[in-house]
Amino acid sequence: MPGRVRPPEEIARLSAAAKAMRRGGATQIEIARALNVPGSTIARWAGEGGWRVCDMAAEMPPLESAPGEEEDEPSLEEMRAELNDRLNRIRASFTVEQMEAFAHENGGIMTETEKENHRAYRREYGYKD
Repeated sequence: MPGRVRPPEEIARLSAAAKAMRRGGATQIEIARALNVPGSTIARWAGEGGWRVCDMAAEMPPLESAPGEEEDEPSLEEMRAELNDRLNRIRASFTVEQMEAFAHENGGIMTETEKENHRAYRREYGYKD
């Protein structure tokens, strides 16, 4: 079902304003609210006009390393391993009682096996029960 029909001049004015706001860092939701235009329209204009986030990122020059910085970036696998290690350390920092309370608040339960597995997990990361 078609929405509001705007004159071409108004569309051009709103699209230009939306593009300027986007390049200024505004989100599509912020732009839609500010211009009183549906978010889907903003998304369509961005796609047609080449000012989606991915389009703007492709236009940016690559970052240069500062003098003395290593230029070797970690691989995706190394970044995943680092992130997983950080998340595992955070998870291990929760006691079994905290994990049980969280499960209960979210409509679940922890089985005795899950409790024992979490205790082993905490020991692996150096936490004491």
